[in-house]
Amino acid sequence: AVVSTQSTGKTKLAALPTLNIPKLYDPMIEVEKAVNELHQKLLAMVANTKVLDITKTVYGRTPKEVWKEQTATQSCLHNEYLRLKLQAQKEMGRYYGVGGFVQTSAGEFITPEFVHVLMEKEIPQLLGKVTIPCGKEEGRYKVLLDRKEIDSLNTRLLPTQ
Repeated sequence: AVVSTQSTGKTKLAALPTLNIPKLYDPMIEVEKAVNELHQKLLAMVANTKVLDITKTVYGRTPKEVWKEQTATQSCLHNEYLRLKLQAQKEMGRYYGVGGFVQTSAGEFITPEFVHVLMEKEIPQLLGKVTIPCGKEEGRYKVLLDRKEIDSLNTRLLPTQ
């Protein structure tokens, strides 16, 4: 009796239609793949660097032509980097909510507030000035420090009680 129950369960299971689960589209995964491809291209370019001999032709091409080709390749890679950077910024704006981008009939544009946030992330804030004596005169130098560096500097210079 147990064997017949198992076989009927298997036949019922086999009779069910196949389950189709739609794939979730995650644009950040696409950006990551594109960044990895760009990284591999850059690594290949660095690994295959050759010295350009300007005295003779290489495979029928003048050194000027070879240099132009290398410059064009670097320019293409730089343009791809800028495109990926913008795409990543767009996805960050979409992920973190409304306000990152504005839709118009001409396209999609970054809001000034989002640009300000991105600039703050790229350029560290000036949090302190340190006076450093140098030789004959004492100079004032602006030093860019993050919060951990300021705390470390304070613990080294100021005695704790």
